[in-house]
Amino acid sequence: MRRKLIRYAREVDIQDLTKVHLLRHTFISWLAMADAPKGSIKDIVGHVDDDTFERYRHTTDEHRAGLLKAVDIKL
Repeated sequence: MRRKLIRYAREVDIQDLTKVHLLRHTFISWLAMADAPKGSIKDIVGHVDDDTFERYRHTTDEHRAGLLKAVDIKL
């Protein structure tokens, strides 16, 4: 399964996908940035404790900039 997914990713020019588990991080991050409730995210992705959830959840520079712009803060 992992090899197939990596092969398909390369076919659509996603060369850096070598660790399929990163997709889980990405999915959790997208849900978090879409303001999905933490409990709902945890239900969707399966049993994830709070510490693991926080390690998986990341935001993009664009997302953070948008949040700061909303409250008119410049870094």
